[in-house]
Amino acid sequence: MTGTIIQLPDTVHRGIIRTLDGSRLPFSATAVHCDLKALIVGQTVRFEIDSGRAQAIAVRTPPNSSPSGKPDLRYLGFEQDHEVRRYNFEAVSSGGSVRSFVVTVAVELFHRYHVNIQEGPTLCMRKLLADLANPAVPEQHSLSDSDLGAYASARALAAEQKEKSRRGLSHHRRRAQQGAPKTARVDLRL
Repeated sequence: MTGTIIQLPDTVHRGIIRTLDGSRLPFSATAVHCDLKALIVGQTVRFEIDSGRAQAIAVRTPPNSSPSGKPDLRYLGFEQDHEVRRYNFEAVSSGGSVRSFVVTVAVELFHRYHVNIQEGPTLCMRKLLADLANPAVPEQHSLSDSDLGAYASARALAAEQKEKSRRGLSHHRRRAQQGAPKTARVDLRL
């Protein structure tokens, strides 16, 4: 089964997992089959149920769903302070460790390059994934003028190619219609 940790166990208290159906199952530190120190509240875990005792056993972090080893990025929202927007992310590795990252961008850049501000989280996530390819990555990142300029140029080029393709298709349709044989009318009245 799969659930979310809502309370971690310590030497005295038991931990609690909320299952997908909303029920709560206790678990002890001895039931954890991974590094207990790597578990955090809010983390998704897999487990089995000891039905005799109504508790979770064999608690472990799920295997990394990404075969490339990239962390699972989670967008947590943004904060805006004057003209700078900070997009907050968490990266959860296959071992369950969590790192926090912030990607900043000047709001003025969205206006300058005619990029919708709603595209900010996606652009920041792409930037962060590219930055995380570097093993010595800092915790703060930013979308620069050149990042948004390159995105706007690529978007304009794609739109131009789409328009050329549409115009070319329309031209071929007109040529096909012009070359089609004309049908003659036949009066079948007697």
